[in-house]
Amino acid sequence: MDISLPQFFKDTMLFLVLINPFSKVAVVPLIIERREDLRELVVKTSVYAFVILAAFAFVGDFILEHLFHIKIEALMICGGVVLFYYGFQALRRGIFFEFERGKKLVEFAVVPLVSPMIAGPATITATIYQSKLHTPIYVTTVLLVAILLNMVFMYFSQHIGSILNRYNLSGALIRIMGLFVASIGVNMVIEGIASRFPEH
Repeated sequence: MDISLPQFFKDTMLFLVLINPFSKVAVVPLIIERREDLRELVVKTSVYAFVILAAFAFVGDFILEHLFHIKIEALMICGGVVLFYYGFQALRRGIFFEFERGKKLVEFAVVPLVSPMIAGPATITATIYQSKLHTPIYVTTVLLVAILLNMVFMYFSQHIGSILNRYNLSGALIRIMGLFVASIGVNMVIEGIASRFPEH
């Protein structure tokens, strides 16, 4: 399939917004107590998330429709509602997720960082839908680029967070991202309804 560079950039930005690196800037510094733990957390989180999303890119449509008999439109509506909820929460409270202290590092790597903060319902939905529009290999490549960019944000989250806090921009930026996330959620619901009930 012939994919243009602008299309690749557009799809990468879509997944990057869904993954939402700025939410990691707010969360990762609270999790990490030792600097040497940061690399382990970033690598494990990114690898786990990529494997999960790549699996959905290749077999998600089969699992969805043939095993569970769920239409992609239903998943788009459900994923959109969930995404809107998280976006609205960020708009209202200035946070995307809350977490419990006292957990092991590997537990944080899976919940909440892998799921739902990277490989969440909306990202999984977009992965399956984009794979139907394009190809699993293309979508996996886009995901790889988006997750690598997210890794950069996670690795430098403490530095980015300190700069944002210094200029009191952290809360405003989270709310702006919340607006984008909520808008994407609404758009997913609209597209899901429009696809399920096309005009005759």
